[in-house]
Amino acid sequence: MKKIFLAAFLMGISTMMFAQGAKNIKINEVLTDNKASVQDEFGQHLPWVELVNTSFSTYDIRGMYIATDRKVLDPSLNAPQRIALMSIIPNGDDRSAMSAREHLVLFINSNPAKGFLHLNAKSVPGKPLWIALYDGNASRTDSCNGT
Repeated sequence: MKKIFLAAFLMGISTMMFAQGAKNIKINEVLTDNKASVQDEFGQHLPWVELVNTSFSTYDIRGMYIATDRKVLDPSLNAPQRIALMSIIPNGDDRSAMSAREHLVLFINSNPAKGFLHLNAKSVPGKPLWIALYDGNASRTDSCNGT
C-alpha cells in the first residue's frame, strides 16, 4: 500500500512540475505605436511586447522565440525553417529568469546587439500586428492580434 501511495505522490509531483513551464509565459500587452510610453535604456520609444509569467514559480525564457510573421504558421515548414522567421530571446541575462507573476518588456523593431531586451521581430507602427510566443522547440505557446 505504501508503494502505491508513494508512486501516486511522485506522479502528482512530476505533473505539477511539468505544469510550470513555457505554457505559463503569456503575451500580456503589445504597443506598436509607442510615442510616449515605455522608453528603452537609450531613451528611444520603440514598439514593445510585455510577457508575464502566470505561474507561481520561476521560469527561464531564454531560448524562447517571438514571431510577427504569419509565415511561421505554414505546416510545411520544419522547425529550423520556422526558427529562421523568428526572433530568439537570448541567453546571458538574469532577467530571462522570470519570477512568479513577473512582467518583462521586450523591445521589437530593434537590434539585438543593443542588449537582452531588444529583439529584431518586425512591426509597422499603426498597423495591425499578429504576434506569437514560441517555446525553445518552436512550438507556439501564445499568440494575439492587436495594433
